[in-house]
Amino acid sequence: MASRLLLPSARAWLARWRATPPPEGWALFGALVLVQVVAAAARLLPTLGWDTWWAGDPFVYACLADSLVAGRGFHIDYVAMHIQRYAGAHGRPEDYAGPLLPLLMVPFVALLGRVFAAYAAPSILCHALLLPLALRAVALRCGAPVVVAQASAWMSLFHPALFANSQRPMTDVVFATLIVLAVYWSVRLEEGLSRPAWAGVFVGLAALTRSTGQLYLPAFAVANALRCRSWRGLLTREVIVFGAVAMLVQAPWLWRNEREFGRPMHSVGSRLVGLMGRS
Repeated sequence: MASRLLLPSARAWLARWRATPPPEGWALFGALVLVQVVAAAARLLPTLGWDTWWAGDPFVYACLADSLVAGRGFHIDYVAMHIQRYAGAHGRPEDYAGPLLPLLMVPFVALLGRVFAAYAAPSILCHALLLPLALRAVALRCGAPVVVAQASAWMSLFHPALFANSQRPMTDVVFATLIVLAVYWSVRLEEGLSRPAWAGVFVGLAALTRSTGQLYLPAFAVANALRCRSWRGLLTREVIVFGAVAMLVQAPWLWRNEREFGRPMHSVGSRLVGLMGRS
């Protein structure tokens, strides 16, 4: 069922994208894309020779990527001071982190080796290439003027906090990109069930990046109820499809946690992160 919803809509979206010129014109759109590509290259190419390590969470993600490349699965051979209080309960410090970011690092580490660019590549590429275009698309989808859509893209590309967070292997920028893509597919749900299905894909991936992605499951239902102007909107076909696809995307990891620890939402985190299952 999921494939019948997702694949035709993806083909239709691509066909429509190819046939429809950008509203701001090819020159302005091309300038944006060119600056994005140059920004990504300028940040990645000089760091190919850097043998750089980080402390804290970035080191955790880098170690997990190394472990995956070595064929050892999700495994860490040390207990960092900042997660030592968590690891004592289960003896598994690797359970502190979600799986998606290390998985995204794997092809870069396998290709480039253990260098700065390999670990930072997912965050840098999301920030430089995907996030600006996703914000532009959301603005246009919501009926904003072209100048607002362009401003959204340019501002995200040069936003100081986003720039800084994308320079290290952290989940912030990847998570933000996935949520923006989910928002794009959540607009105009009346156009068909493929829209909540794709929104579910990206929210499921976001939840595998940071556990707070789980909050978007009830948030989607509430937003749909507001759209319908009725409490019945909390449980419509759109909400059911969205939730089912989001959980289907997470199913392999939830099954892994159930098999390893006897609970699908296992985490060694604390507070809201712990309650929702960081891993």
